[in-house]
Amino acid sequence: MITDAFPELIDEDVRVEFLEDEDEDFGSYGELHGGGVFVEIAPSLETAHLDLLQGILAHELSHAVLDYKTRVRFTLLERLYDWVAYAISERYRTLDERNTDLEIIKRGYGKQLLALLEYSENVLGIDYSPEKGLSPREVKVLLGRNSA
Repeated sequence: MITDAFPELIDEDVRVEFLEDEDEDFGSYGELHGGGVFVEIAPSLETAHLDLLQGILAHELSHAVLDYKTRVRFTLLERLYDWVAYAISERYRTLDERNTDLEIIKRGYGKQLLALLEYSENVLGIDYSPEKGLSPREVKVLLGRNSA
């Protein structure tokens, strides 16, 4: 997955593990001390379908890659503004999540993103809201599946 879709991370230490508690619905990512990225996935998903797991990984790795590009292009002060904007602005978070979902589709993991969104709605009962990113309907349209 990293070789094919996230070549920016080939030389990075990337660790994926299942969380020990259920704080997250799906997963999260962060930076490792000394460089690299970790992705933590909710333990309830340990036996989930591969498309769902790849959807979570693609989402978190897309965040990591987009954040890396921000670190490279932005000054320290601009990165601080970015972090504050994400923390306090719902509109900024919405744009960030939608851009992340578009990045996933661009990198060839749209089907897996759709699996994640449908799992969220159909299994967990989490209603779609714009600040979470693209809707399942939007993803279907972008993938050429115009049925709602």
